[in-house]
Amino acid sequence: MRNSAADRARNVTRIREAMELLLDQDGISADALNVKALADAAGITRSALYSDHYSPLKDEFLRRAQALSAKGPQQNYDSDKLLRRIKRLESRLRQQTTAAEELKLFRTQAISRIAAQHEALLRCRGQDNYKGADERRSHKASIRPESVTSHPDRPTF
Repeated sequence: MRNSAADRARNVTRIREAMELLLDQDGISADALNVKALADAAGITRSALYSDHYSPLKDEFLRRAQALSAKGPQQNYDSDKLLRRIKRLESRLRQQTTAAEELKLFRTQAISRIAAQHEALLRCRGQDNYKGADERRSHKASIRPESVTSHPDRPTF
């Protein structure tokens, strides 16, 4: 089955993001910068990278990976890379904060809805069944004979 133009564009974007992610990692070995790692990071099959659509991206990745490995094992801390990483992390932090706030709001709403439903159920059962625990206990104690409640071996209710 052939991919549509929209699918190919989405895959190109995913491959480019995976390329940047892999190439921006500090201390990664040159052996780890390969086609399999790119395919895994992009979420596509390795054979797709060899197709005509994505082959130029694969070649660009391998060329850049080879250039990084030629520099040697020193870590490259250029400011552009660090700024991109900071922006990505800030974006993730904003998303996580938003998600946490939405979950707190949902929890508050769910608890208030459950409490309202509970009150509605109690009202539907009628006023006779809507007595507090103290009223029920005093009602049970009033119908028990004195001999049962005053017996030393039996607990009183």
